[in-house]
Amino acid sequence: MTTRPNEYDIFGITHQTGLTGKVVFHTHIQYEIFVLHSGNVKYFLGNRIAELEPGDIIVMDGTVMHRPFIEGDARAYDRSIVQFSKHWLLPALKAMKLEKLLLPFEEEHFQVIRTESNEVLADIMGHIKSIAVLFQSAKETYAEERMMLHVMQLLLTLSQLKTKEAISFSDEVDERYEYVQQTIRFVENHYQEKLTLADVADELNMSKSYLVHLFKNLTGSTIMEYIMNYRLKQAMHQLQLFPELTNQEVGSRCGFENASHFSRFFKQTTGVTPRDFRKLNTMKTSEQD
Repeated sequence: MTTRPNEYDIFGITHQTGLTGKVVFHTHIQYEIFVLHSGNVKYFLGNRIAELEPGDIIVMDGTVMHRPFIEGDARAYDRSIVQFSKHWLLPALKAMKLEKLLLPFEEEHFQVIRTESNEVLADIMGHIKSIAVLFQSAKETYAEERMMLHVMQLLLTLSQLKTKEAISFSDEVDERYEYVQQTIRFVENHYQEKLTLADVADELNMSKSYLVHLFKNLTGSTIMEYIMNYRLKQAMHQLQLFPELTNQEVGSRCGFENASHFSRFFKQTTGVTPRDFRKLNTMKTSEQD
């Protein structure tokens, strides 16, 4: 059962087993609920690393840089993913005075929940399966409204779990992963500047060749890919938060070389231009007010 978003900012649901291509750090503007069914997986979220167990759930703001790292047989990597736009769900949440259900996405940005009860996990998966069926039957009467209700029930269940069963991120990590985290932190602090691989290696006091190999081997992405995608994430935020800035100013503030480079990379990665992204999100926000 696999259904994917037909609009990048509205809704999508998918069940995936194994890997069909290269896994890299990525972002998207939807909020995401990720359920791991099986596989030996470490999950990078921003500059943190979570060691997952089957049954673990990640609740995340999709604009946080993230990616799984699968150890062992990739065919065992089995997961369900629900992605939804805040703008799609918020009017219904407001009508029911349940806006606080979005706080884990908006204030904490990501959280990992361990579902130690089989009954709770079965309830969560029941909602996800119902959402998938309704998404496939979108033309049926009230299908979208029923889908929204299941998403809200899913969020209600997760909100009851989060205070009791949220797992913490260990500060004791493999030294190799610590170098990855240090690299990510350096990028977060210097992405606005012109960065080279030598800059990053010098900061970590490592040889450039070793750092490049280590980062690629552990994350599946090159350091430069990570830098560019992190810049994109920041640009997406600024396009929404600072309407007084021109697209060129946003690109410059986020470390892009020039306006054409910014626009080209933005469209290649998101499918829309910075102008269209801003216009769409401005329109969606005004519809809520």
